[in-house]
Amino acid sequence: MRTGADVWEVFWRATARDGRPPLWDVPADLARLTEVLDGSLPVVDVGCGNGTQAVQLAAHFERVIGADASAAAIDLARRTHPHPNVTYVVLDALDTAAVARLHDRCGDANVHLRGVLHQVAPDLRPAFAAAVRRLLGERGTLHLVELAPTAEAYFAALTAGGPPPALSRVLSAGIRPGVLTAEDVMALLGPRYVAVAGGHDVLPTTHTLPGGGRASIPAFHLTARLARD
Repeated sequence: MRTGADVWEVFWRATARDGRPPLWDVPADLARLTEVLDGSLPVVDVGCGNGTQAVQLAAHFERVIGADASAAAIDLARRTHPHPNVTYVVLDALDTAAVARLHDRCGDANVHLRGVLHQVAPDLRPAFAAAVRRLLGERGTLHLVELAPTAEAYFAALTAGGPPPALSRVLSAGIRPGVLTAEDVMALLGPRYVAVAGGHDVLPTTHTLPGGGRASIPAFHLTARLARD
């Protein structure tokens, strides 16, 4: 499973053409992040897609950088979610030189990841984590929301009669969701990092269930930074 920039380009080009929101395109209340992220630092929303979360972050932080490997996603974000506090950039987190250039431009930053890491092929996750560490520098804090292991059973039940249309679009692009644990994330970050907050969460979706309400995928949230004396 490799979900690189080319796969995401296919997905976001199709999304821009048909105008239908992605499965995960649901605004979130990110006010809680003001309690765990240093407001004096920029926030890099890695895997920002069409910018829905980036503009939510901009309601609470003065400088947000929406970064995505897909040029089509960034073009869509600039057109549909412009905001004076948000700068959108094309960034492949596996491009070490590009990540270093972004850090050189903006300095240490907070990093926001929402349902991104599980989409990265397992063999590429260490390199992805290294990119996150580079963006964080010495002062930044990472906040992420990821699918929990129980999401596998949830997806199995959700797709028992065939996948919802929004999920079909994800799968047809070659994207295959995975699952992680908080321990997996901390192992990827390395021994210098400590978890400062975390717990159970859900990733809401645009899919309406037969009995009403929206499908919400089991997840967890985690906040981590370098250990401080």
